Formats: sequence, C-alpha cells, structure tokens
Amino acid sequence: MKPMTEKQLWTIGSLAVLSPLLRVVPETNLRAAGNAGWLSGLAALPILALYALFLRAALRRLSEGETLEDRLFAPLRRFLGLWALFYAGFGLRMSAERFFTALGVFTAWQPFALILAALAAVAAGWGAKPLGRAAQIFLAAVTAALLLALGCALPQMDWGRLGGVSRYDAPSILRGALPTVSVGMTGLLFLALLAPPGGGSDLKRGGAFLLRLTLTATAISMAAVGVLGAESAQRLSHPFFILLRNISLSRAIERVEALISAVWVLPDLTLLAALLILARRLLPVRQKPLPAWMLAAAAFGLAASLSPTAFGLAVWSEKIIPIAGAGIAMMVPAAALLKSNLK
Repeated sequence: MKPMTEKQLWTIGSLAVLSPLLRVVPETNLRAAGNAGWLSGLAALPILALYALFLRAALRRLSEGETLEDRLFAPLRRFLGLWALFYAGFGLRMSAERFFTALGVFTAWQPFALILAALAAVAAGWGAKPLGRAAQIFLAAVTAALLLALGCALPQMDWGRLGGVSRYDAPSILRGALPTVSVGMTGLLFLALLAPPGGGSDLKRGGAFLLRLTLTATAISMAAVGVLGAESAQRLSHPFFILLRNISLSRAIERVEALISAVWVLPDLTLLAALLILARRLLPVRQKPLPAWMLAAAAFGLAASLSPTAFGLAVWSEKIIPIAGAGIAMMVPAAALLKSNLK
C-alpha cells in the first residue's frame, strides 16, 4: 500500500487535536484569565510556531528515506510507544467520561469506551492511509457542526464581555494559552512520528494546522464568554457541551446538542486510531507490529486504572498530561538533533 499523502497526514492531525482541545478549552484558559481568556488561543499561535520550526529543523536533518523514528535512540522509541499507548488510554477515558457526565449517553463510561476502543482497533488495523482518507470526510463533517454551533451562538452573545482587556491581563492570557500550547506541541510531535519518510515538514500545511487549532480555541472561548460568561463557564464541567444546551437554531431544531455530540465522536475515534497505529510502529515484538486489538485492550485497561473521581481526572487533564506532553515534545527533536550531530 502506498504511504499516506502529506494532505492526509495533516488532516488526521487537524481532526485528532480537536478531541484534547475540547477537554481543556474553554475551561482552563477562562479560569486563568477570566473574560480575557478568549485571547489565549491567539497567544498560543506564536509559541507553537516556534516549536514547529524547532521540530522542522530536526526533520530536515533526516536522510532520504529516513523517518524521525529512525533517528531516535532505541530506548526513546520504546518510551514514545508507551507514551502513545498511555495517551490513548487517557484519551479513551476522557472521551467516555465526557459522554457519561456531560451528555448522559450512557449510565457509565465503560460501554462507550469499549465501543470506541473496538472501532479504533479496526481503523488502526487498516493502517494510516485509509485513516487519512476517512479523516478527510470526518473533518468536513466536524467543521460544519462546529460552524453550526458557533453560528447559533451569535444571536445570544453579550459582546460587551469580550472587551475591557488591558495590558495587565497579558500574563494571565499567556498562562491560559499553555493548555492549547501543550495540545498543539503533542499533536505536532505525533504527526512527525506518524509521517512517512520525507513527510511532516511542509510549512504551508503546518501553518494551516496551527492556525485552525488556535482559531478554533479562540472561537469556542469567545462563544463561552459571550453566552455563559467566564465566571460561569470556568465552574462547569465540559463547558462547551453545556453551552450547546443553551443555543438553538430554530423552532424546528430547538437544540443542536444532539447533532454536535453525535459528530464529536469522530475526533475521538481518529485520535485513538492514530495513537494505536503509532504504538504499533514504536512497540514491535520480534520486528512485527503488535495486533491492534491487543493495544486497544491495553488502552482500555489503562483507562480503567485512572482515578475514579472527577477531581483526580481533572488533575491528570489540567496538570500532569499538559506538562508531560510539552516536556516530551521538546525532548524528542532535541534528541534527534543530538544524534544527528554525533554521526
């Protein structure tokens, strides 16, 4: 099978990062900066651009036919495989918890997690190129659903809440940008590892990826501030989905929540499948990839091992994962450049 194209790679990334983005935005940035937190998404853009250039410098040092994985020391490759598997388990748990607590689709998180893990195992078994083709369709559907939700929010916006930002808010806005920065850095790293030889360093597509990510975070935060207010939004669990309950399109469609909720499983599925593909690539046994179903089962086991309380999960989501993700994202290109210089 031919490797996936550069366009398919970045489409997978653009869709997959929406899953963790909605986990941290708009709650964490509004908690850090109040009503001014809607600017945190834009503040994340230059930071992510600098990291993208750093990562691209490592990719450009690769030899022809070589991948970023090939340039890393073997222990680091195995560590990254374990990190991808753990991130898959964490993402699986948080996706299931969101449907359980915010949307009430199931009475417990486990049924949704089992279904999602099974679907992701099938997608991962097919490989990266079919996933990229599916992501091109999925991304269009998710984008349309997001635009529909934001359009429905416009008539209910209190635009005055978005004003009153001063230079004294800059430190808080930057603190609020850190979760988005971590999501973007982790996404860029995973895409660099998932890329076929010679892929992942397209500046134009990378710039579009970062612009989409940060503008999405900004637009969602603006809607949360305008409709709910920062003080209310930061107290809610999954404020974006609570926001959906407060907007309507017409008398014929009183709420768009059900539509958005149904579509939002697509980023979760894409993220999990991409992580399982990456784990298969980085954790081979006797030079052969592990079965996708085995890794999916391991991800479910990891999901079940996380804290059973909402407070414990919040600590993982808002502190441990963002810090660890950003640290690993910085470490990998640095290690690749180091090994290049040792050659």
